[in-house]
Amino acid sequence: MKSCKNFTIVSYEINAIDCSDVNPAVHCSGIYRITPKPGVSFDVYCDMDTENGPWTVIQNRQNGEEEFYRPWTDYKNGFGNLRGNFWLGNDAIHHITVPESNLRIELVTWLGDFGYAQYSTFRVGNETANYRLTVSGFSGNLTYDCMAFHNGMMFSTYDRDNDFSTRHCAFVYKGGWWYKSCYCTNLNGGEYMPGHGNTKSLVWHSFYPGIRYTHMMTTRMLVKRLRELN
Repeated sequence: MKSCKNFTIVSYEINAIDCSDVNPAVHCSGIYRITPKPGVSFDVYCDMDTENGPWTVIQNRQNGEEEFYRPWTDYKNGFGNLRGNFWLGNDAIHHITVPESNLRIELVTWLGDFGYAQYSTFRVGNETANYRLTVSGFSGNLTYDCMAFHNGMMFSTYDRDNDFSTRHCAFVYKGGWWYKSCYCTNLNGGEYMPGHGNTKSLVWHSFYPGIRYTHMMTTRMLVKRLRELN
């Protein structure tokens, strides 16, 4: 029987395309080296414990210690600490979601309430396509499918405006995201704080009935190759 209590080392799985190739019966949640295509390798955090795992974590926000109001190149390459707050990087997310993946979003409000959304199809295009988002097939315990609003949108940062708004959403709302005009959810919002209604915070529309935008205390985005879910 495996013991994960003191698992802190980086484990290298050179032949792994993503975390789906790491055996959860043997391995613990932690940082692994994956190779989604020949010549492209990078470290990811593999979650072996969440239902239907393993999952590859592409975004994690547990507190306000990491700045998410960043330029295009930072979102392209990734930033933060894989054991803490981070964005994996749009290039990496593209590589592990082609041709298609499943997406799971986990949210915890400042009142401690948990919600999740799951999508049967999730894909991020390459940089030439400005990391265009494809997402569909909503399920979960949230009543509002926020990611549908962002489907088909290109990624925007404060120095690369690809949204449909005249307000330059990434600049106004302080984070890189697939803004439209502007958003239904913004998990990379720049202002980390409790409460409701601050549209520059980490928010999801109608998490609570009758409340338009609820601030999140923690957020995670996780992906898994689509073929593993059939």
